[in-house]
Amino acid sequence: MFQKKTEEKNQTIREVRSIYRICSSYVDYLVEKGVIDKSERYEYYQRQPEVLEALFKQLYETEEHRGVTISTLNAFWHFCEFVIHEDPIRGKKVWNPFVKNLFLDIERHRYCCLLASRGMGKSYFAHGLYPLFKAFLYKYTDVLLVTNVPNQYEANIRVLKRLIESNELLLQKKAHDCIWTKSTLEYNGGVIQAQSVGTPPRGRHVQYIFVDDCLRDDNKISEEDLELFIKGQLLPCAQRWKSRMALTGTPHHTTDIFHDLMNTEPDFKGELVTNGGYGYSGFYSKTYPIITDWEKQEIYLPNLFNWKELITNTNSIKNIQGDDKFSREYLLICTDKSTTIFPPELISDAQDNLEKINYKDDHNGNYLIGVDVATSGAASADYSAFIVLELIEKKDGMKKVIRNIVHVKGMEITGDVGADGEIIDYGQIETIIDLYNRFNMGLVVVEKNNVGVAHIQELQKRNVNVEEFIMDRPKKEMLIRYLVSEMKQGNLVIPADMEEVKALKKELLNFGIRRTRSGKERMEALSGKDDLVIALALGNYKAQDFSGLPFAVVQD
Repeated sequence: MFQKKTEEKNQTIREVRSIYRICSSYVDYLVEKGVIDKSERYEYYQRQPEVLEALFKQLYETEEHRGVTISTLNAFWHFCEFVIHEDPIRGKKVWNPFVKNLFLDIERHRYCCLLASRGMGKSYFAHGLYPLFKAFLYKYTDVLLVTNVPNQYEANIRVLKRLIESNELLLQKKAHDCIWTKSTLEYNGGVIQAQSVGTPPRGRHVQYIFVDDCLRDDNKISEEDLELFIKGQLLPCAQRWKSRMALTGTPHHTTDIFHDLMNTEPDFKGELVTNGGYGYSGFYSKTYPIITDWEKQEIYLPNLFNWKELITNTNSIKNIQGDDKFSREYLLICTDKSTTIFPPELISDAQDNLEKINYKDDHNGNYLIGVDVATSGAASADYSAFIVLELIEKKDGMKKVIRNIVHVKGMEITGDVGADGEIIDYGQIETIIDLYNRFNMGLVVVEKNNVGVAHIQELQKRNVNVEEFIMDRPKKEMLIRYLVSEMKQGNLVIPADMEEVKALKKELLNFGIRRTRSGKERMEALSGKDDLVIALALGNYKAQDFSGLPFAVVQD
């Protein structure tokens, strides 16, 4: 009984935010900005109608974005900073960089798919702050909130109720005779309705649809049924009024609805859009992992976690959860149906910022070039990857440093050559020969796929020292395991970040073991491509043949 009363007490709203308090805090802000003279501060405290009028002018501020009238960031900031100010239960200020960016994402794009780390407040924003902001300002605003299970949407509705009931200004737009239920709020003439995934929306047409954490762990709703629900039932509800629809959450696996909508190509054949672009489906897509820079130990919301709490302490979140769950829940890299092979720590440890990509020629060092060519020579085909490794003999083995990376999509097998023999447009063959000549005629290793045969034959005709590698699944797995081993031993060095290096790191992070529905495991790209990984693995593996060469430079 005592414990129950304590819990109830802890959930009690701290203090109703009065209109007087809202106005006075806004006056303080205007004084700080020099809009109101300090000597008039207390006079303005008593002039509530005038202060509210000035505040509402900011709240209703709009702008044109791509031909659509939307609320400004300034308007939403005033709502969060002065009207809401802080969470009525926990007493924490609601405004932070994550809230700011989520507002810009959703307000400026009709369809959004946004992944965010656990604990950052995506549900609080999507099912609390944003819909309340719109419903408060605009009468007859209808909102549909969707979550995976009833318990979750009931919790989100409680958050909305507390925000309204703890605020005198917000309460003014609640009708006295309305009845609020666990799933429905009538507010300012509109209806905020909550429901679980799979429940038919019954042909509703609303201005806003927010789908938060729609993935279920119990598999009661299949991936196909969820896709049908999102695309076939919810999306039509957003058509009549050209409404906004946003999906927020954390991913579960590489074939979930997020990876579908955020992919550059259908059927998960492309890359996951993470930086604010559009997937093939037309959804604006962005991710918010908790860690923004491993080397600098930078955290997206440092007031939420510190590095020790996340990573290094024995009781840190990462140590308690394990690499797989931590990668999924906090780094937004899926590991439940797949396992990452190159975790961020391994890549970070292998990177040496003192080493640089070499754009100049070097005719003195010892080099090897790993090549993964496009599977087709068509202009619209896959990427071709070429990675140059410098080989440096150490007393205890061979050190390999990445010195150059070429990564091009749709490159023809051979380029265009003018009448005088000058290369007009580089193809894959010309690119390989160029790297071969620039880096001391280093051995070229080419995967012998359908197109690779033509490459090998053409390179041999041009007197390039080339060696083929016949790839199958066991050999591919052997190459990858050896690459991981060499990275762990410190024998493979990734240079400082350039655009090409970032592309390689992204592929490494997204490469892993995919478990199929039949239970089989395959090493492959969990999302996007793996051509850079394969080119690196080829070169790294072939470098074994050069160990102990008498002409190699020896390093301690």
